[in-house]
Amino acid sequence: RIAATLVLGAALAPGLSAPAGAGQGEMESRTVAADAYKLRMQGKVDDARALLEKAIRDNPRDAAAEYELARTSFHMALGDPKRLEEGLGVAQQSIARAREIDPTNVIYPFFEGHIALLQAYPSLMQNRPDTREKVARVCAAFESALKLKPDYRQAMLYLVEIYGTLPEDQGGDKSKAEKYASQSEGIAIGR
Repeated sequence: RIAATLVLGAALAPGLSAPAGAGQGEMESRTVAADAYKLRMQGKVDDARALLEKAIRDNPRDAAAEYELARTSFHMALGDPKRLEEGLGVAQQSIARAREIDPTNVIYPFFEGHIALLQAYPSLMQNRPDTREKVARVCAAFESALKLKPDYRQAMLYLVEIYGTLPEDQGGDKSKAEKYASQSEGIAIGR
């Protein structure tokens, strides 16, 4: 039940927003990412991917394009179960580059947690030996988001559910679940 709930949440991951005071280059980057997002929502995922890959070739430091490429790859992976693992690997590489380019953007480690969760799902369901390691990657990503934004309630709630419902041998930790649950109390929804 936990894995299905968390995976559904991962599939409904967060979107783009331009921060106040963004410079011209950053706004252009976000425009390309927003255009690719629109293409993806219209079902034109190959066009979205091509647009993003060109933007990244033109500007290898385009974190927003890397982020949207990660989201596009994630979307494509969900639509093709035979290529799920490969697509998630591409998404993981893109989000890692986005984090490297812009380590202060909280949405990047948060989305990385979503990718890692979907990558961990088969191990969770089949109780594979690598489950604990994969769950640790999920939690590390959400905890990285909390380092950037300590009142990020959504990240806390993922950690509460993961740590609180998984057995210890799969990465569960009741004390951490309680800690994050306590921290999340009183934080407004949507923060």
